[in-house]
Amino acid sequence: MNIEEFRELLKFNPKGLKADEVLKKYNAYWVYGDKEGEVHALLFTKKHSGFYCNVNYALEFPNAENYLAELLANKVKSLLEEHGIKNLDCIVSSSFAAITFGKAMSSKLGVAFIFTEKKDDKQVLTGRFELPPKTCLLQVEELITTLNTTKMVNEAVLKENPDVNFFEIDGKTIVVTIVHRPDKIKNYPDYKVISLIEKEVPNWESEKCPLCEKGSKALPPKPNWSLFMSYNEQ
Repeated sequence: MNIEEFRELLKFNPKGLKADEVLKKYNAYWVYGDKEGEVHALLFTKKHSGFYCNVNYALEFPNAENYLAELLANKVKSLLEEHGIKNLDCIVSSSFAAITFGKAMSSKLGVAFIFTEKKDDKQVLTGRFELPPKTCLLQVEELITTLNTTKMVNEAVLKENPDVNFFEIDGKTIVVTIVHRPDKIKNYPDYKVISLIEKEVPNWESEKCPLCEKGSKALPPKPNWSLFMSYNEQ
């Protein structure tokens, strides 16, 4: 992307687009297309995948972030109205990628905002914020693959603030996100994930990867993102 394209994205009005169309517009969405020489994703877990969302490539643009927050906030408002819940007080998000999106969501919903911090690969609450008893919180993330970070945030908040509550429906804690991309879509026993994009994405161990068998090379997506995007353009 050159500076002219960058400036055009800053001016772009995404109104009317679906969430996946927004991510594609902002070069934040890649799906393996089986094109000649195409690489595939080597994930942080060392598994391989044919799908990757680099969501912060869209969230760095305030017009995209605000629009995605509006779409997701409207889903939350419908849930609150449907279940007769009048008091949602605060958004909590994890560090680092979800912080700006959580803040945008809090503005759309007119509630407070806090965030956890990453320390020794765990999410912790460091005392930057004060939550009164009976505060009702909603967790907001930008992307969820597993519920590991989701659970760490929940536990970190409740450890320091045992008298607050997370937004629940039918006994399940609600967490909302732009992208939910589990290995397999299923009903979680303790959580319900509300998302703008939900896509079941199989991940493979390297020795069982069908894309490797095709001759595709596995690369970490973030440092090679321009290469991944070049296949979208073909």
